[in-house]
Amino acid sequence: MANSAISVTALRVVRGGREVVKEIGFETPRGRITGLLGLA
Repeated sequence: MANSAISVTALRVVRGGREVVKEIGFETPRGRITGLLGLA
């Protein structure tokens, strides 16, 4: 997307030795609010 404010590829999160997010990707266009929600 040419007008992306944020571009994420292969996001991976490990908590306590356990992979809880496995290589996700997304783009957020300019002017849009985006959140990533999950258990803490």
